This record gives sequence, C-alpha cells and structure tokens, in this order.
Amino acid sequence: NGNAWSQTSDRRLKENIKILSDDPVEDIHSLRGVRFDWKDNLADGLTSPKTGPDVGVIAQEVEKVLPEAVIERSDGTLAVKYEALIPLLIEAVKEISTYVDELHDDIDELNEKIYDLTNQDEITVGENT
Repeated sequence: NGNAWSQTSDRRLKENIKILSDDPVEDIHSLRGVRFDWKDNLADGLTSPKTGPDVGVIAQEVEKVLPEAVIERSDGTLAVKYEALIPLLIEAVKEISTYVDELHDDIDELNEKIYDLTNQDEITVGENT
C-alpha cells in the first residue's frame, strides 16, 4: 500500500502557514535523545506499552518545544508523534547549513589574507637584500 507511511500535506489544504521556529537549533538542543528501560510495575493502573530497554525522547520535554508533536492518551499518559519532529529537524539542518556556509566564507577570506600577508613578507624581504 503506497499510503502506509504518507500523510496528506497539500498546500491547498493549509492556511496560516508560518515558519516553525525562530531558533530551531536551540529547540533541538533542549530535547534529549535518551536510552531507558520501560517500567514493569506502575502505580495508578498505568501500563507500559513495551518492556525492556528502548530509546526515544521524553514527551514532557517535547511538549515544551513542539506541543503539536505530543498527544495525551486516554489513560493520561503522553505519547510523541515522532514524524512531527521532522519539520523541526529540517529547519535546524537548514540553519546549521547556513552557518557552515558562513564559516566557509570566513575561512576563505582568512586564507586570502594569510596568502596576501605571506607574499607581502616575501616581497619586503626581497627588497631589503
């Protein structure tokens, strides 16, 4: 089935479209990727969806940054819609890419200055001999 992992995302169906975050890298920094073990015995009649070790994020932390990515289940526990984190990751990668491009430009400029200074020293030394 071609729709198993797809979600409708047609621009024609959307309004009030805004950039997700002014500082997506900072938002990502506030999230933790964690390794953990699911609890076996829980109070209040709660049950873990799995057992044993696992990896993921903490829903309460995600909720502070991207509340649309967190849902409350009928038992009151929170769940993360991991696919909803992808747009934030896209924006963070774009911000980092822009920063890397700026750093490359700075490096190129510094290399040119070093080259000019190195050649200037050779000319000055040659004139004094």
